[in-house]
Amino acid sequence: STPEVYSINISVYSLMDKTFIKWLVNELLQAPRPLLNNVMFEVSESLLVKHLDALRPVLKKLVGMGCKLAIDQAGRTIVSTHYIKEVKADYIKLHRGLVRDINKRQENQLFVRSMLGACENLNVQVIAVGVETYKEWEVLKQLGVAAGQGRLFAKEDILL
Repeated sequence: STPEVYSINISVYSLMDKTFIKWLVNELLQAPRPLLNNVMFEVSESLLVKHLDALRPVLKKLVGMGCKLAIDQAGRTIVSTHYIKEVKADYIKLHRGLVRDINKRQENQLFVRSMLGACENLNVQVIAVGVETYKEWEVLKQLGVAAGQGRLFAKEDILL
């Protein structure tokens, strides 16, 4: 069976607080290494990009300890994707606004293609959040999205 991953959505402002980081790193150092491989920190894309210089060393330290990194709300505001190479994220979670009716919205498909291109050869998986219809999911799969979250998958009679 697949080990459980514990995902912690953490504020960028907490990651810039030296006292908090010192405490967090100390706590993580006390955990067994295999457990750290099952801990994932999620940070918001827009604030990550805004504070990239301050966050780069902190995220590097967390990833270096074995933790995983997810960037959420990707594409909420159209920003450069250059940060993806710099922070060694494991997952990019597309904002639900990009996913909604993506089957009818060429500009959103183009953005997702661009995001997937930026992740190529970096071992980063792109996840669609807020998937509600088969049509959305079909387009997302065709584009190359690795996984999806949303109401479509919550229904008991559907296995995807």
